[in-house]
Amino acid sequence: MKIIVGVDKGGLYREAIHLLSRLQFAESDVLLAHACEPVRMPAYAGSILAPVDELEAERLSSMREVLREATEMASLENVGEAVIECPLDGKATEQIMEIAAREHADLVAVGSRRHGILGSFFTGSVGRALAIGARESFLIARSGVVGRGDVRAVFATDHSKYADACLEELLRLDPLGITELHFVFAQDGEMATLAEAAGESGEVPQSVEELVAEVKAKGALLVESCIDSGRLADYEMVFDFTIEALRKKMYDLKADLLILGAQGHGFIERLLIGSLALHEVVAEPFSVLVLRIPEDD
Repeated sequence: MKIIVGVDKGGLYREAIHLLSRLQFAESDVLLAHACEPVRMPAYAGSILAPVDELEAERLSSMREVLREATEMASLENVGEAVIECPLDGKATEQIMEIAAREHADLVAVGSRRHGILGSFFTGSVGRALAIGARESFLIARSGVVGRGDVRAVFATDHSKYADACLEELLRLDPLGITELHFVFAQDGEMATLAEAAGESGEVPQSVEELVAEVKAKGALLVESCIDSGRLADYEMVFDFTIEALRKKMYDLKADLLILGAQGHGFIERLLIGSLALHEVVAEPFSVLVLRIPEDD
């Protein structure tokens, strides 16, 4: 598989590299993409023109140094079979998404601080930009990622066909470091939520007990597919709103990673602040793996 790591000058990428090292994606090639806008032709300051050539040389030297440090860390952390430096000119998020599309990347990984909804909306963040614009699956590693060894993950499912496809995509990517996968379905008390998860057509109304049994049967199938892949897995139906249910589960399990699928039919849909993926990316303190199914599939 091919992974694009967004390398920022502030060093948040270190969290992404460390988490990738723990996840252990099999047979992965890693492109370390660092973008910086070129020096623009400045206005005259009196009769003296600013030293454009010197400023450009400093910019290029800084880019090389940042990529050198990232490459050294990626090699030490053993994140891939091949690690390639990729300097880019332009705005970071735009260039990273562009190269991800061009290289047919399986995953984009970046480090990010928690901003909160309003902070992210007004100041912007790489994570928010990826949640809105990226077509690829992406990994947001929070600052403060610590620990070694196996990864304990929570997988949020609504039992839709897309969520099932996202699990298949996760197993295809095969992160060997994820040895525990805990599935969570949040039942918010609405009958429609339960019926949709059960796949009820609506032609013959079913009781709550029957719907719960059908949903739990679906959960058992998810667990079975993970056990077949060599991972420990369990399933829980939580009677709460999704955000609260996931937050509590992450803390209770001391989980390392939250995994969810995000379909996103277009720019406007992904822009909506109310979307679960966007909320988890910008407002919660957890590292997040957002899975997207390639559109040609």
